[in-house]
Amino acid sequence: GDRLIMVGGDVINTLTAPPAALPAGHRRGVGGEVVQWYVQVAPDADLRNIQEEARITLGGYIPHHAYIFLATREQAVAARAAEGVEWVGERPGRHRGSSGLRGV
Repeated sequence: GDRLIMVGGDVINTLTAPPAALPAGHRRGVGGEVVQWYVQVAPDADLRNIQEEARITLGGYIPHHAYIFLATREQAVAARAAEGVEWVGERPGRHRGSSGLRGV
């Protein structure tokens, strides 16, 4: 159950859901639109270290061990390499009305 993210009645299994990835032929710095992402962390992860290493700011908590953050696709892919990060994936539009990130 720890690898499930539960949002407004929807469930994301991070063992099978596609992680953040760069499209084929991506050129660095191109397509820098900031969008919402989910990050799932290890239960014992150091959140401050993840934020510093990945250069992201974690928003609202979501069960289990997940947070919302804003980033470009490049930043989201880079965040996957931070120690303690288990999965990073794009937040679907249908989740935007759910709680977790105020003012977005």
